[in-house]
Amino acid sequence: MEKISIDDLKKKIDAGEDIQIVDVRGRECCYDLGHIPGAVSIPLNKFEERAPRELDKEKPVIVYCGSVSCTLSPRAAQILTNTLGFTDVSDYAGGIKEWRDSGSDVEK
Repeated sequence: MEKISIDDLKKKIDAGEDIQIVDVRGRECCYDLGHIPGAVSIPLNKFEERAPRELDKEKPVIVYCGSVSCTLSPRAAQILTNTLGFTDVSDYAGGIKEWRDSGSDVEK
């Protein structure tokens, strides 16, 4: 699994790259309170069930969770690559905390 920095993620978004950004936190507690623009919500506890239906294996996937100390996104990235057969998966380890702290916009 690759790691992606906030700068590289912003470059991909700004360039309009065809990427799939996935917030793996809970929807009500977290995603609905603010997420990276364009991100979809697939909580980790529903990941194996929903990811194959909702994500395109042909497109890059970037997963994130709350912050560097959160373990949800690395686990989601492992599920995508090791269990579900996705090949282009990156973990944005800084998560929504780094995103907000950098002054980047969030969607609600």
